[in-house]
Amino acid sequence: MNFIEMFILSIFIIGIFISTYKFFRSHHLHVKRMRNLDEWSKFNTLLREWASEIEDVQVRHEFLHLVQSYLAMHDKEKSDWNSYIDRWSTEKEKEKVYKKWGKWIPSLTQEFRSKSLDSLLNN
Repeated sequence: MNFIEMFILSIFIIGIFISTYKFFRSHHLHVKRMRNLDEWSKFNTLLREWASEIEDVQVRHEFLHLVQSYLAMHDKEKSDWNSYIDRWSTEKEKEKVYKKWGKWIPSLTQEFRSKSLDSLLNN
């Protein structure tokens, strides 16, 4: 095998390696994004369930406006949407909702109380 054939073969092997690496990397990101989208969907279902627990009509209206703003996120540009979903976390969003709306949502308050109690008991 002469030098030119080895050079072409090595370029071909490097190309296959790079293509395989990019494929697995994009597949991993896709799986992670789909998992986050599934969590996001479940969280939006939780938001709607929590809205039914709020008894004060004015507070419920404001909370439903928040839910609507979460659901309207699809109006963002695709790159903004993808970066939002990539860094999205259910626990962070629950904390935000709890800090602002927790006193009106009994099940959410109970969930955070049981988490804090569990953390105290486990330490």
